[in-house]
Amino acid sequence: MKIGPFFDKIKLVNQKEHIINEVDVCLLFVFITIMEKKEINYEKRALLGGLIINAFSALVGIGFFFWSKSQAIFLDAFISFILFASTLISLFVSNSVRKEADSSYPLGRWAIENIFLIFRSILMLFIIVFSLINSISTIVSVATNAAFDQLNVSYLNMSIYAGLMVGSCFLISIIYAYCNKKIDGGSEIIKLEIKASIYDGLVTLFATSSLLLFTFVDFLNPLKDYIDSIVTIILSLIYAISPIREIIYQIKVLVDKRRDVDEEQEILKKLVSSFPEFKYYDVYYSYSDHEGAIYVCLYPKVVMKSEELHRRFIDIEEYLYKEYDDPKVILVLSKTKLHKL
Repeated sequence: MKIGPFFDKIKLVNQKEHIINEVDVCLLFVFITIMEKKEINYEKRALLGGLIINAFSALVGIGFFFWSKSQAIFLDAFISFILFASTLISLFVSNSVRKEADSSYPLGRWAIENIFLIFRSILMLFIIVFSLINSISTIVSVATNAAFDQLNVSYLNMSIYAGLMVGSCFLISIIYAYCNKKIDGGSEIIKLEIKASIYDGLVTLFATSSLLLFTFVDFLNPLKDYIDSIVTIILSLIYAISPIREIIYQIKVLVDKRRDVDEEQEILKKLVSSFPEFKYYDVYYSYSDHEGAIYVCLYPKVVMKSEELHRRFIDIEEYLYKEYDDPKVILVLSKTKLHKL
């Protein structure tokens, strides 16, 4: 729930000589505060549900690893454990990022969320690299006739494992999706957890299917001793895509790099069309404060009185609020680019 634009709109209404008394404003503020608390509760419920199911998945995975001796299941189990640990940390991160901005954090604490997501991705990559090295080592051991753990795979244990793990992944995705719909604008942490859970479920399904295929299909028998390591390497490469992308994206967010040039050009075209009395020197769309912010450097083409200029700025702000889901809008009266100010 975005309170800032709400109060901006109250100011706009006052300027248009409509009457909003103090009692109405207080009641509306209380309503917004209650809604915000409900949103936080839904986020906590989702994360607590995810915590329980991810803990269950991690325990199931570790148990089946000791039963089957499969490195692919080891990797899958530890990815579930990381999801469990990250969900636990998310409960604390969620509380921190929702604290109000103050003199020490004038733009809020949203960067904590970005740092947490980078840390989680690095942890996932560490486990992935470990599994990759271990699999290559096993292939070398098989090729040189050295001792290695024999794979214990059957239709029974793989079917039970796949049913429990895939079922839990999709169950948690449904819980996350339901709770996220109750949150205005959605939660970035929950959106990421939804993607991670669906991804984990699909990869688990691929892993178990591949192990059964290579173990029980006759013409693939020569690869039987290599198959677990081959599947683990494939899984490692698949799993690595998501954290690498996440690290790159979150670093771009933290350094506030200009990355949505097409979006900025679209904003510029709309402003030129709707407010042609201004010349626009720069438009920048930032996500550094979580909700998004639009910076516009502009200057009137003709001389305007301060009252008229103020009124037109309010019109531009109101227009951008409607077009782009209530972002922060910073209008800079300047004839230069933003980075040169």
